[in-house]
Amino acid sequence: MKTPNKIISLLAVVVLLIISSCNKANFETGIKGKVEYGEGDCMPFVGQAPDKQYWYYKGDMYFILKSELDKLGNGDFEALRKRSIKDKVTNGKLAVALRPETYVVMPEDVHALNYVVTIKAGEVLSKDFKFWKCTSY
Repeated sequence: MKTPNKIISLLAVVVLLIISSCNKANFETGIKGKVEYGEGDCMPFVGQAPDKQYWYYKGDMYFILKSELDKLGNGDFEALRKRSIKDKVTNGKLAVALRPETYVVMPEDVHALNYVVTIKAGEVLSKDFKFWKCTSY
């Protein structure tokens, strides 16, 4: 038989885990959405191309200030990305507080500069993303 102190301690840990998992999406300015990811051949096809398969993304998403990217020129893109906002996405669920700005959004291993979002003060943008990583050209 478990002692009451052990049961109370276990219950307290469970409640804290539930509370902490809910806090991530509790913000007034930022972005929420679903992220899908796929990878495969990017060679041109003759005839009907096969359907691309996507999965819910699990990994880091980067939010790079577009103004900084525009000024980068021939500078170090990897250094810019490393000092940008990074958020962990699990099971394709994106929820991150961002300050009002325009951002280029990309997952860790795809350099796609065409996903641009503008975050407005006091608003949470609802936006879904689909990224494809080419493994051959």
